[in-house]
Parts: sequence; C-alpha cells; structure tokens
Amino acid sequence: MPKGWADYVKEHGGKPAPACAIAYDTRHQSRHFAQLCAEVMVASGFTVYFLDGYRSTPELSFAVRYKGCDCGIIVTASHNRRATMP
Repeated sequence: MPKGWADYVKEHGGKPAPACAIAYDTRHQSRHFAQLCAEVMVASGFTVYFLDGYRSTPELSFAVRYKGCDCGIIVTASHNRRATMP
C-alpha cells in the first residue's frame, strides 16, 4: 500500500521534494507497520515525519498541516467494527 500511495502523491502533488507524516496507535504491531511505511516512503523520495509514540488521527491531521506535508499515513484499526476484530 505505501508504494502505491507514494506513487500517487508524487504523480498528483507536483512537488519535487514531497513530505509525509506517519503515526500509529496502540494496536498490536502498529509501530512496526508504521516503520515499514516510513521506509517505503523514504525510498520513494519523501521526507518523513515519524510521530513516535501513540497518536490519534487528529494529531496526525495536525502534523500534516503544521509540517506542510503532501500526505499522511496512520496505522490504526480504530474504524473497524468490533465484530471483525479478534
């Protein structure tokens, strides 16, 4: 997913040096998946702002605007219905 997202943002953003903020929540392996996303985005030429520590979606939204990022990624399952969660 991150590679496709990086390609899309670069194609439609038009900035020569794109930036992305990345955050994660308290769920199992969230930090690991966020780190993988960061690695892919850096390899795609993005500056990455990694919000280390548990963050909420509104905090990521603020970071994207505050840092002037082209996009943001949050690793979360908070919008899944409880019936689908183990």
